[in-house]
Amino acid sequence: MILYKIEESIFHGFPDYNGKKFKGEVTDNGFEVKVMGNEYLSFIGKFVSEKNDEENLELSVGIKYFDLLILVLLSGIFVPFYTDENSGTKYGIMFVCLGLIIFMGYSYYNNSKNMKKIFFDALKNFDQDCKITSINKFIY
Repeated sequence: MILYKIEESIFHGFPDYNGKKFKGEVTDNGFEVKVMGNEYLSFIGKFVSEKNDEENLELSVGIKYFDLLILVLLSGIFVPFYTDENSGTKYGIMFVCLGLIIFMGYSYYNNSKNMKKIFFDALKNFDQDCKITSINKFIY
């Protein structure tokens, strides 16, 4: 039932935009989605059956290697490869780069908190009785 509701709220194309919360795909017993407006944080869920025929959700929340590489490359664009020793801007440019890296990290942290809240609120709206057995953080 939850997979069906997640499938209904996945954005597939522009005519189908109204009320959609996720991008991604749903499989037979799981899903891999991203919240709309977020390109980095992924949610991967897999339903597993317990001994008493009760299905529980194993959830992984994280970032893909490729997305992490893009973040690192965006941070590295601002690091100069050549600085003039006599101009005195060597340390100024390094402080600007460090500030940009800190700002990107802080904005990613805030964005990921908001995306997790949106995801878990949507999951709670889909099924109040959904039991999550484990939440793993990953980089894949």
